[in-house]
Amino acid sequence: NNNNNNIPLKTSLSNPKNILINKSLCDTSKFDEILAIVSKNRENLSSINISTAIHRLGKISHKSTNYLIIQSKEWKEMIEKLTKLKEDILPRHLSNIWHGFANLGYIPNETLHIKLNSYLPNKKNGFNPQDVSNILWAFAKLEDYYQQQIEMNRNK
Repeated sequence: NNNNNNIPLKTSLSNPKNILINKSLCDTSKFDEILAIVSKNRENLSSINISTAIHRLGKISHKSTNYLIIQSKEWKEMIEKLTKLKEDILPRHLSNIWHGFANLGYIPNETLHIKLNSYLPNKKNGFNPQDVSNILWAFAKLEDYYQQQIEMNRNK
């Protein structure tokens, strides 16, 4: 079945394919190559692979490429898979997702925002200080970005 909506999202890196996908994602510093890896492996992506892809895209992006990334088919598929995710996300990966969103200036829709934030209360004992710092930084950066968007719309 080639319908991406029905593809189960794998959850761990115990699968050798997922380990190789993550290695490939980490070994490149070009956004188009990351999107190509996501596209090529769309049926085998784990939540960890998606977290890594979003984080890497955020780390290597520039303001000139952010729009291209978040408008890409691969980005939209990753966001859809995260929105439909039924399993848990580890604190580090949740931190990576929010960090990537903030670097890309991507404000998730309300459904995904609520979904990702629903994992926070369950993680009290699982977050290390860097995870907490990354998430708080991401929330502050996205709030600033959101306020800039409101101001720009007011001035139109």
